[in-house]
Amino acid sequence: IWKYGDPESHDLRHALADHHGVSTANIVIGEGIDGLLGVAARLIVEPGVEAVMPDGAYPTFALHITNLGGSVAKVPYVDDFESIDGLLNETSKRDAAILYFTNPDNPMGTFWEKGEVERLISGVPDGAALFFDEAYCEFADPDALPPVDVSNPQVIRFRTFSKAYGMAGARIGYVLAHEEVVAQMNKVRNQYGINRVGQIGALAALQNNEWLEQVRQRTAEGRERI
Repeated sequence: IWKYGDPESHDLRHALADHHGVSTANIVIGEGIDGLLGVAARLIVEPGVEAVMPDGAYPTFALHITNLGGSVAKVPYVDDFESIDGLLNETSKRDAAILYFTNPDNPMGTFWEKGEVERLISGVPDGAALFFDEAYCEFADPDALPPVDVSNPQVIRFRTFSKAYGMAGARIGYVLAHEEVVAQMNKVRNQYGINRVGQIGALAALQNNEWLEQVRQRTAEGRERI
């Protein structure tokens, strides 16, 4: 631990690239999704810029936007689901620069299948960025998730080792995005923000599929019991 963490997160980034079938140029490692939301927001937000989010979703997103001088419009849930149509309509109406969407959703626990998420992605207005928070995606059936597509520069996908991997205290997450977006995020991220133990732990967790399957199974059993 006396060593600084690798500022390029070389080993973890290469393992994630292999895991998702993308290039290392499509991945940014950061201090959990919280930190990465802040890095991505810095690329876009300035006074007067608007963002749209579900009313009740992760409040830290809104803090990043308002701290940079932007404003946030909130769209109500519909039957405990984030409203895809409502979010798209509000983004278009306001000419918003960012649309924030989470799937699976916290706190409701609801989940949109990949067909509906793909409809959301295709409906994002030109000039807007989709901040797609997938913190809980490992709890979903992998076949129900939209495939990783880093060719669309409008979509920034946020993932983390905090939830299913059980490493919230290590503060380590990552972004999957178009290489141009990643290049810009690398210019403004905290180069030494990732601690060495977090890097080593995340790499070990990524390689332990058996443990992840146990977590998924126990979570499913817990839902049934509740």
